[in-house]
Amino acid sequence: ALKFTHRGHVTLRVGVEPSDPAAGLTRLRFEVEDSGIGIPERLKARLFERFIQADASTSRQFGGSGLGLAICRHLVEMMDGDVGFESEEGRGSRFWFTVPLAPARGAVQARRKLGRGRFEASRPLDILLAEDNEINRLLIRSHLEHLGHNVQTVVNGRQALETVMSRRFDLVIMDVRMPEMDGPQATRAIRGLGGAVSRIPIIAVTADAMDDHLRAFRQAGMDACVIKPIDFSDLMETIDRLIGVPIHRRIEEDSAAPPADPETAPNMPEPGAAEELALFLERLEALGRREPADPRSAGPGAER
Repeated sequence: ALKFTHRGHVTLRVGVEPSDPAAGLTRLRFEVEDSGIGIPERLKARLFERFIQADASTSRQFGGSGLGLAICRHLVEMMDGDVGFESEEGRGSRFWFTVPLAPARGAVQARRKLGRGRFEASRPLDILLAEDNEINRLLIRSHLEHLGHNVQTVVNGRQALETVMSRRFDLVIMDVRMPEMDGPQATRAIRGLGGAVSRIPIIAVTADAMDDHLRAFRQAGMDACVIKPIDFSDLMETIDRLIGVPIHRRIEEDSAAPPADPETAPNMPEPGAAEELALFLERLEALGRREPADPRSAGPGAER
């Protein structure tokens, strides 16, 4: 919904449907509604099939493999649920699924986190981030800039190639699946430039953990792979290994507070969770204020 909605809204709803109390189950209904591009009538009957997208231009513009809905349908049906959608081309879509769930029994055990790993950087790096998904882009950029690094972002491999030719970077973090030119294609092009720029360290970020595919990414010239969802400890260690200098130092924060009483506070968040979320949202807002309203005013390779 986020990917296909350029303006308007994305709304998540969760509710309870009429259920059979005798079965001991409650049926929940989840809906994701957006005001995005919608789905053409001719494709609705096949939308949950594997490798199906609206048309070839969808894959070029938005990326993706056409497997997401097929996987969702398979998981929901394994849970004895139903899945479906309503959509009007140009006006948006509403996808929904229902699953029967048994109420939890017994007290919820509060967890105590003994240590939370954070990092600090000994010096700033100039990093190029190539990522077409806006949420992933903001998340990675926010984390790196919080450490003091200078991060420039682009939204596809073609822009990444153009940008490394225009200025110097210490390393590139490159998504594998991107529109126009994907990560491996961009990496091959960079390696073919010759000179110092052709030797820049390139870290692939991907949700594809298949051994054959990871080998193919390395054969394309990518120096290392970090698997999505990103473990930032892994990313920091990978950056240090490729740079050849231990730039990032781990800071362990020990929480000495006793565990919460599950009878009185079963849903109490772990210490610091609210503060960390608030800080992260503040950083996202700051990034949003800094981005130019017109991408053409920011020069070549700037994100929109």
